[in-house]
Amino acid sequence: MNSELGTVNGVSVLHAGSGRLDGGWHRQTSDEFLLVLEGELRVEFEAGPLVAGPGEAILIGAGERHRAAVPERCLLLSVEAVGMRRTDG
Repeated sequence: MNSELGTVNGVSVLHAGSGRLDGGWHRQTSDEFLLVLEGELRVEFEAGPLVAGPGEAILIGAGERHRAAVPERCLLLSVEAVGMRRTDG
């Protein structure tokens, strides 16, 4: 489960643990920045997958169709707009 750490200039800073994303295709109403702190994160886009390890980040643009799953032992920091909504992709 994601837990909000705080809000800075209208941006939510969220902390996500392992295995918390369902992996379903979707889009969202704002950009999302995912910084990997531990482990490895894989995000699939229509153009193909991106993989990030510790200290690396993936930027997901608003409206961009994607899916992600957070495997065991992956810890990440997610930054997104307050009130961002996800829609089926």
